[in-house]
Amino acid sequence: MRPEMNAETDGPRVDLAKDLHEAGRCVLCGMCLPACPTYRLKREESESPRGRIALMRALARGALTPVPGVLRHLDTCLECRRCETVCPAQVPFARLMDRVRAHALARRPARERWKLAALRMLLLRPLLLRALRPVGTGVGILRRARLWPLRRPRTLALFPPARPRPRAPAVGAPTGPVVALFRGCVAEFADTDTLSAARLLLRAAGFGVVEPAGQACCGALHQHAGDPASAQALLRRNRERFARVSCEVVVSAATGCGAWIMEAGGEEGSAFGRPHRDIVQFLGTTPWPRAVRLQPASGRVFVHAPCSLEQAGASLQAMLDLLRRVPGVEWVTDGAGRGCCGAAGRYMLTHPGESDALVDGLVHRILETGAQRVVTANIGCRLHLEAALRRAGWRGEVLHPVTFLARRLEGPGPGYTERRDS
Repeated sequence: MRPEMNAETDGPRVDLAKDLHEAGRCVLCGMCLPACPTYRLKREESESPRGRIALMRALARGALTPVPGVLRHLDTCLECRRCETVCPAQVPFARLMDRVRAHALARRPARERWKLAALRMLLLRPLLLRALRPVGTGVGILRRARLWPLRRPRTLALFPPARPRPRAPAVGAPTGPVVALFRGCVAEFADTDTLSAARLLLRAAGFGVVEPAGQACCGALHQHAGDPASAQALLRRNRERFARVSCEVVVSAATGCGAWIMEAGGEEGSAFGRPHRDIVQFLGTTPWPRAVRLQPASGRVFVHAPCSLEQAGASLQAMLDLLRRVPGVEWVTDGAGRGCCGAAGRYMLTHPGESDALVDGLVHRILETGAQRVVTANIGCRLHLEAALRRAGWRGEVLHPVTFLARRLEGPGPGYTERRDS
């Protein structure tokens, strides 16, 4: 029997209702409201998780159609999942949002669909991303010469400054198991110092490091944009590439990627065919050789915990424990360390007004502390915070925890030859 059709959408209403059946868990208690960044920003019920669930349920039963006014409230969700951490009914809000966006994709304007197709093409081709490295270098030169315009396209405003890579001290031969490093996509031109630091620290801790050739984007951006087919295709591609190397665990250095890898991989987080660990948690819970030393540092450093940190299998406490291996530093957090910066993957490009409004409060708190460095464990947060702090006239540096540690590293023993498969 053909399922009941919605005359407005010409799509099977019953399928949407089935996909969103978990929305029925919501008891409308409102505990999610103070946890939601967009609700705190706009104070509108339709900009809260509870309000968005009401819209989803109305779409599922055919009371609403996915017209632009309805989609706007769904699109302004950052999928930060802060609501899930306080929900007494354990509503899987992010999963529901992914499903309803996938159902609505065909109803979006052609311009939006073309943008998503262009993003898919770019992220499927790492060589294109690597080609952007000279552009980033040129932007850094113009900034240092004060020739970079104050008003510029949003995408260019997020281009990173020049990334000084950590020095490469000699480290001992690997004594531990082999780990596979997942590089991701944007990191190929915007987070190269983090990748270099990850290699150095892993080797210093005694691990062999391999990097499978041909690895691609994790697929998180596609999944959250309503394109699960592309997200699954990217997962399959990465699973095939990582199956070609011998390793015990896959380590990633961006919590946004790590959160999706963990979610897609089920309870064991093995979306790539191997157990996955975020590098902060991995290095923080792994014994290091006694001969590895970290030089003291000084000053005040602001520690930002991305919203995706816990979903990636790490925690603020793990990040602080790892960073405190460097003595002499005053570490400052934003309360519980969970100030949302508003980056949320492509959100900072598609919703610049909301994104900037969310980061402004965080920038103000960073400036109040007098910190000259900010550490964060996600590339999207890093790019967004860098751009916002530059606009505020801040002269400091935003970097990943592993980069901070790698710069303080004293490596013992003979030199170690890098092992790479790409």
